[in-house]
Amino acid sequence: MTSSIQIEPQTSVLIAGGGLSGLALALALKSSGIEDVLVVERAKALRSKSQGAIRISREGFTSLGGIYPSLPDTLRSKGVIRDVGVIRKELLLNGTVTFDYIDDPHNGTGVSIAWADIQSSLANAIREVSSDESWLKCGSGIKSYNEKMDIVEVELDDGSIITTSLLVGADGTFSTVRRHIKAPVLDLIRSYSQTNWNAIIPRLSVPEMYRVPERAFIGIICVLSGAQSNFYNIDIGQNRTFWQLRITDEKIAKAVDFTGRGGQGLIGVKQRILDIIEKASKDAPYTNFSELIALVTATDSNIIFERRIIDRKPLKRWSSRRRRVVLIGDAAHAMHPAPGQGANTAFADVLALATILKKGDLKNPANSVKKYENERLIVANNIQARARVYGLNQAVGIHLPIWKNIIHSK
Repeated sequence: MTSSIQIEPQTSVLIAGGGLSGLALALALKSSGIEDVLVVERAKALRSKSQGAIRISREGFTSLGGIYPSLPDTLRSKGVIRDVGVIRKELLLNGTVTFDYIDDPHNGTGVSIAWADIQSSLANAIREVSSDESWLKCGSGIKSYNEKMDIVEVELDDGSIITTSLLVGADGTFSTVRRHIKAPVLDLIRSYSQTNWNAIIPRLSVPEMYRVPERAFIGIICVLSGAQSNFYNIDIGQNRTFWQLRITDEKIAKAVDFTGRGGQGLIGVKQRILDIIEKASKDAPYTNFSELIALVTATDSNIIFERRIIDRKPLKRWSSRRRRVVLIGDAAHAMHPAPGQGANTAFADVLALATILKKGDLKNPANSVKKYENERLIVANNIQARARVYGLNQAVGIHLPIWKNIIHSK
């Protein structure tokens, strides 16, 4: 016999992952009146520091305003509205430096900001609408889940079980939740043979001649010992510079990180970068790499983040069989970071899912989840596909036509 008694879950919505998309969803739900939300984060505490930075687009701000009205103003005050334009440089092997100064089509609409500033702003906003910290459980991530007719039984790494009406996988590129929806053998990561290093340092710690102008973006295209490379020097506000070096070289990529997960302050990371630049200087003695050297030298090795650039294959479905488990953000559509659309796409996911859940039946969320997928899956997969084309072009040194019209200068 089948019981007609519906089991009451311990929480209505369990969110796996306390990153940007996880916290944004918790905020959107709690501020809309859905109080029974729990965020489960594997780390011992929410991450308050990061060496990453992103650009929130006009569309990203629209989503954030729908999630919580005060967020756009809060984040604009912490980042910098880039309105000076873009200075693009190309270091040629004969020692020539080519410059291209253009007006960025996103000027005045997007904000360059530290990842950690968004994270802390989201957490603080949740605390504004929550009477306590019962919405957050740190120190144990999702191990597995068992989807039943009425509930999802979620097992954590510490062996405890939490029951929920809806499990949302916001646990990033290496999502455990995704791994249970899609067989791992069919869902391998895709590599671009690129290694990425980045850090955030005080702007005034950089020698003045290499200091990025306020509210500006400097991009440098160069070849390091035959490897296509991109170097960014960006003002992200509050007297901070974000720099990033990305090199396309499969040997380097495999040597530093085969998995793609990466890490901060890995042993020898700073010297590893300087050795690559030194070798390039010997291979191309007329090329001036001093700007790259200056920013790397000004950075403490302990804060440099090193990783391999990867993405995931697009999915035809983001939910489980009974649609009590669903993905958002990087867990659903991890993409190449070159066009800077990952976080903005995730915020759009969050707004769509929260809006639909508020109007639907949380105890029976299948119809709401299906509506969410219908609204977001094709859109996000198209953005992911464009990001892949952008990333593949970047990896082989093909740049957008906007960068072709350069003015030569020595």
